[in-house]
Amino acid sequence: MRCCVFLSALLLSLSASAALRWQADGTVRDERGKALQSGLTAVTAAQETPEGLFLAGQVPHAAEWRIAFLRQDLSGPRAWPLHAPPRQFFRYQGALYLHDMEGTIYQRTADGWPVADWRVPPASHILQPDADREIIVCTPAPMSKQESGRRHGACYARRAGWQRELDWWPDIPPRLCGDALVVLGWQSARRQLFHVGLSDGALQSGPIPPRKSLRPTLDLCALPRR
Repeated sequence: MRCCVFLSALLLSLSASAALRWQADGTVRDERGKALQSGLTAVTAAQETPEGLFLAGQVPHAAEWRIAFLRQDLSGPRAWPLHAPPRQFFRYQGALYLHDMEGTIYQRTADGWPVADWRVPPASHILQPDADREIIVCTPAPMSKQESGRRHGACYARRAGWQRELDWWPDIPPRLCGDALVVLGWQSARRQLFHVGLSDGALQSGPIPPRKSLRPTLDLCALPRR
């Protein structure tokens, strides 16, 4: 399943923050080893804030998803429902957001996590060259011809306004590399390396990496531009 590609690095058996450590099964431990179950299983997104730790994932034994919150001392656990499996937490213009696999965006407010008044395409991957001013949204090509209204993958800059149709390699998501977005994709049934300028969307092609190097661990930023 394509959605699992981007989560593979996140679903390690144990992840760490400055004060709390969380596991993919929803268990959270503090620096002293004290443990608390967050009420989630299959955690797929996490974000540490000065308030505490936010986790997002599935509710055990149910087709339901939630955002869970625990303070640094593991007190005051809280939870908020989601409409679909969570994708990523991200920051934009001073606010904390989460988007799900259907493209719904939730914004952290004093009242919880209400749905925001804007969306992204389903299964999007969000990159942050400058969380205060800009985000780049990349969407994979449709998995089937039945997906209406879209034939290709694409990347766009929410504030700068540019958009590029780019069918990128499903196992290797686009990356931010300096002043460019680097995308390993294909064009006319051929592999192609693209460099997209962050400020204006200007497109350049780079050398095509050999097929044997095409694995999720490929460092797109280490590839030559010309």
